[in-house]
Amino acid sequence: MTTRNRLLATVLLCTIPMTGCLTWRPGWEGLPTGASGASTEQASREAELLLADADSEPKVRAALAAWQRVLETDPGHQLALARMAELHVLLGAAYLDSRGAKKEAYLAGVRACERAMAASPEFAAAVKGGAPVDEASRWLGREHAAAMFWWVTGVSYLFKECQTPPQRVVNFRWMKRTQGVLQRLTEEDAAFQEDAVQFTWGIFYLALPRSVGGDMTKSAAAFERAIAIAPTSLLNRWGRARYFHAKTGDRAGFEADMRWVLAQDPRAASSAYRWNVHFQRDARRALGLADR
Repeated sequence: MTTRNRLLATVLLCTIPMTGCLTWRPGWEGLPTGASGASTEQASREAELLLADADSEPKVRAALAAWQRVLETDPGHQLALARMAELHVLLGAAYLDSRGAKKEAYLAGVRACERAMAASPEFAAAVKGGAPVDEASRWLGREHAAAMFWWVTGVSYLFKECQTPPQRVVNFRWMKRTQGVLQRLTEEDAAFQEDAVQFTWGIFYLALPRSVGGDMTKSAAAFERAIAIAPTSLLNRWGRARYFHAKTGDRAGFEADMRWVLAQDPRAASSAYRWNVHFQRDARRALGLADR
């Protein structure tokens, strides 16, 4: 890099507003108290029914409210925290438009994951001692798989949708932190949600600049493995079209994957119906904007 370019880069970074910093109050701070372990069986069943049919914003919010009621009875309920995390991410990805609203939703999901992770005494001690989440994740086990997955997903959405390109330059370390958590998830439960781990590796290698670990070949291979593991999942072909083919400019591959997504029965696929509705809606919109 020339002296002039280094100077320009320095000026650019110095003009980025401090509000662009990707920070938040961690979920393990200020944990609520309550009758942990109290019976929530009936409330959980009702919340699961609402979750299974959450194919619109009002239904997503109804499911969130139902799981919140479970947490009010049992603040440490691991399934409720995982569901809250997923639903907040779904709300931001599928139903919210403004950057501010999306950020609020993704942060709520990330903090729910951190609250779930803090159920591990070793993890809680590590982060309270100053360790970042990726380092502290070595204390997490298979029972924390959902929390690790949705933490990585939530941070990735924050990075992609809630940061300007210059802010991503400043905050790319957050994508590197997702690598540590994703690696831990892979070690503990590589088969989590069938294809989810491989899909997320595909996104990771695609999102990073090549200079700090991005690798299009590894990304393509991860998407292929995910499709082989779960051939009826809408997630993989939608994600490959939406991110990989769009980045490489492969219009034929983009259209083939998106048309495949639209041709599927959203209730028959192995990926969750609540997400399939979003994938198909987004595929229809993306095909309509392909010329742009």
